[in-house]
Amino acid sequence: MRADGKARRRRRTCKAVRRGGATQPAGMQRRPTIKICRTRDTIKVRTIVLALVLMSAPTVAMANGPLRSIVVFGNEKTERETILDIVGVPPQTYVNPRLIQEVDDRLNNCGLFKKVAVSQVANPDGTADLRIQVVEKQLWFAFPMFQAWSSRYSGGAVFGESNLFVPNGRTIFLAQGGNEMSRFFSAFDAKNIFETHAAMRTWILARTDDVPLYDTGGVPIDQINMKDAAIAVIPGYQWTNEIRTSFKFLYRYVDYGQSALVPASGSNGSDVSLEFQFAYDSLRRREAFLKGSLVSATFEFADERFGTDFTYQIEDVKGILAYQVLKYFNYVVTLEGAIGRELPFHRDLTLGGASLRGYEDRQFRGDTLISTKQDLLFSIYRFRKLSFFGLAFHDLGLLYTDDLGISRKALRNGVGGGLRVSLADILAPVFGLDFGYGIEDKDFRLYFALGLVEF
Repeated sequence: MRADGKARRRRRTCKAVRRGGATQPAGMQRRPTIKICRTRDTIKVRTIVLALVLMSAPTVAMANGPLRSIVVFGNEKTERETILDIVGVPPQTYVNPRLIQEVDDRLNNCGLFKKVAVSQVANPDGTADLRIQVVEKQLWFAFPMFQAWSSRYSGGAVFGESNLFVPNGRTIFLAQGGNEMSRFFSAFDAKNIFETHAAMRTWILARTDDVPLYDTGGVPIDQINMKDAAIAVIPGYQWTNEIRTSFKFLYRYVDYGQSALVPASGSNGSDVSLEFQFAYDSLRRREAFLKGSLVSATFEFADERFGTDFTYQIEDVKGILAYQVLKYFNYVVTLEGAIGRELPFHRDLTLGGASLRGYEDRQFRGDTLISTKQDLLFSIYRFRKLSFFGLAFHDLGLLYTDDLGISRKALRNGVGGGLRVSLADILAPVFGLDFGYGIEDKDFRLYFALGLVEF
């Protein structure tokens, strides 16, 4: 009997649980005791079922493939790192329908996007890419603008929008009038057209401009009133969110006015050119700070067979590197090199003003250019909607005409500092004040901009 009892205890483990506690008040009906019993056979069955589930689950996920990369499209204002933080998918996660649904839910509930589409793309090596396409919520802005430098001043207004008229589209309108320059400019940019990699840019310009003329030493000698109107159509293909190739068709009508120092603006004033460009652009702006990099290569040419009055070509290579140092500093360096052949006056390469601080606007002209700009921004004070930043800069430019050859006199340096003010909802600074010193000219110059900072 004692042996049989031990055997039964080995085969069965029982646990008694009393609902509502072990003690019942007097006069109350005793609640039943529930016995939960697990036999050895029951434990075996449950163990086998659990093992089968654990073994089959990875097999189903593995059929979809481990995650190789996450590709994000459509994020113009939102940084990629922000989206990855919201997604929260660790490396080597298996991509399956459940994961796709979780990612879709997280992005839709974050409040940043109007539309989210998440899908997977199988790779030949058995892995899978997670493809995320977003349409950001609408943003528009309108504010006055004012610019003043090199005895030129002008005012006007700017209106810009993102995702307001077309999904993944941006538009800007600018109207400006001043003592020496007036212009109207409008541009439209759209990506992922019809949920494809196709992109389109177009812009129009109408302008009247009093262009200063300088001798080879940068001394002012004359001025012409140039009028021009242009339209550009730029279809492209967005290979990734950063890599883009494009083709530009540009038509421009130009009138130089009258000056013995400037050749006539062709028989009809027509300039028709074609341009091919490759660009890698990962630049993103947060308040006034810029992060990422840009590399672009451009080839543009005009030929009489296009119906143009001008025949020329321009090769241009440009690079920008921007990164944040600690929490309060932003270093941005810009490098550019360009070569032109048989350039008409309105397509001359120029330096001065916004492109070379410390000198007059377009003070130097030529057909061969090498330039660098270094800017160090540092945070002064940040409010919730408004931030102030200081700036120190060094600009260097080498510009000359191939016919005259290169010389030390063609190299110019500008140094100085300034102030930037940025709004939380506007990507670019809305106020700029720079004080530059031209080392070779040994002179100081002031640059001021409100609404549109182009230096």
